[in-house]
Amino acid sequence: MFTGIVITVVFAVLNIIGIKITSFVDRIFVALLFIVMIGYSVMSLPYFNINYFEPFAANGINSIFSTAAFVFISFGGLLKISSVAEEIANPKKNIPLGLFAALIVTTIIYTTVTFILVGTAPASKISNSLTPMADSAGQLFGENGFLIITLASVLAFLTTIIAGIMSASRYPFALSKDNLFPSFVGRVSKSFNTPVVSILITSGLIIISLFFSLDHLVKAASTIMMTTCVLSNIAVIILRESGMHNYRPGFKAPFYPVLQLLSIILFIGMIVDLGYSSINISLFFVFLSISIYFVYGAKKAKKTYALLHLIERITNKEITSTFLESELRDILRHRDNMKIDKFDRMIKKAELLELEESINLTDLINILIKHISSLGYKNIQINQTDIEDSAITGFVAVPHLVVEGDKPFSIIIIR
Repeated sequence: MFTGIVITVVFAVLNIIGIKITSFVDRIFVALLFIVMIGYSVMSLPYFNINYFEPFAANGINSIFSTAAFVFISFGGLLKISSVAEEIANPKKNIPLGLFAALIVTTIIYTTVTFILVGTAPASKISNSLTPMADSAGQLFGENGFLIITLASVLAFLTTIIAGIMSASRYPFALSKDNLFPSFVGRVSKSFNTPVVSILITSGLIIISLFFSLDHLVKAASTIMMTTCVLSNIAVIILRESGMHNYRPGFKAPFYPVLQLLSIILFIGMIVDLGYSSINISLFFVFLSISIYFVYGAKKAKKTYALLHLIERITNKEITSTFLESELRDILRHRDNMKIDKFDRMIKKAELLELEESINLTDLINILIKHISSLGYKNIQINQTDIEDSAITGFVAVPHLVVEGDKPFSIIIIR
């Protein structure tokens, strides 16, 4: 445990110093880990025995799904890519590319190593082992093989904790920026330009987790991962069906909505397979998150839900504000490096007059004169022909009015 605490502190400091140093160290560890795993797979091939796969699924097919759910945390690195999106160059291209590359490479390596492992060691030797790969290497290559695989396991742990602190710390940092967490959590170091408080909180939680049993930790981590996948798929469906103008993702998931619905069903089934404790863990964190939002976030941040936009679309009633559309628009500008020019700022500041019912042109002119006069302009005159002559269609007109003053250009939108 003491070793785990020391390692956590060391890599917390590395994360505080900067993401470049952290990424460099992580890449070296990952490269060494790949070399060892590929070397183990190649050198073990001569000892491969297909008979070790018999009997197949001795405890039933359901045991395969239970095992998949238990080790799902192995794919946790996929979420790390999107969690550091703000620090990724060209995220529109590189995030989907990184996710697919990580998924393909990880799946190939995990499948190959597991296949070789099962085919080179009898079930009786690895079924109850906490270090099956090291035991297999020890049996095939002696003490040196056992030592190398053990060191590779340490490397795997180190790469996990490096990337884990880096990515997990960005969640409270992002929540703080959105006023859903206290502002001090998002404090950035002036020297290193990293979220120091968020990194320290994340590292503290990792140290606390060292006091729990490995079995409970793995189940909790896998459950949280699968719950995240369920919620993400639900979010995709809600966003797609909400009809929001500014929802324009750089990558669209294929086979919608079949893929999303199947994923939701599959992940819920895997969570249930892990047992009641996993369901309770999942419900606890959902309840905790909702509680934090309503106790703190809802009072500090003005947010609207994509779900309300979906309900609005179904009921044909206006029940939402423009906050979410504005937030998505800002994301698009940041993602696509769109520059805000003078016209963009003018439209953003434009006043919108909502007319509750149909009125004639004379009443509209009186409303406009009264409104423009309230802005400080005097002697306002608007002729009916000014509006009629500016009509583009039977529904749209773009009249203009010259007033006295130093560049008092503004736009008023009447609907």
